[in-house]
Amino acid sequence: MKTVNCPHCGQEIPDNAIVCPNCKERCLSNKNRIVAACLGFILGVLGIHNFYLSYTTRGWIELGCSALGALLLLKGYLDKSTALLVIGIVVIALVYVAAVVQGILFLTRTIGRDGKGKRLA
Repeated sequence: MKTVNCPHCGQEIPDNAIVCPNCKERCLSNKNRIVAACLGFILGVLGIHNFYLSYTTRGWIELGCSALGALLLLKGYLDKSTALLVIGIVVIALVYVAAVVQGILFLTRTIGRDGKGKRLA
């Protein structure tokens, strides 16, 4: 049987444990992987799915990249610069592709834990 470390006490526990047998803390997250995937598909460019799962650093990075892409789009539109428009579109598209990939990884259980180390429901 596969084992992991408890996110609370650090002791080795079975991967499918809902409650740690050592410290009696809940090891199953109250976050749902399907909700996280849907957030990634719909609001992925804003990093909402990462904030939902407590991956705040990753969420801020995605939000910042999207804001940069939006600023490049605006600047390109105002200056009539095709290069800035293209770069802005590419940046936003890359952030969205990353969010969709993360959503697929949530659904396939490749990413199966939230930012606190608890197993996703």
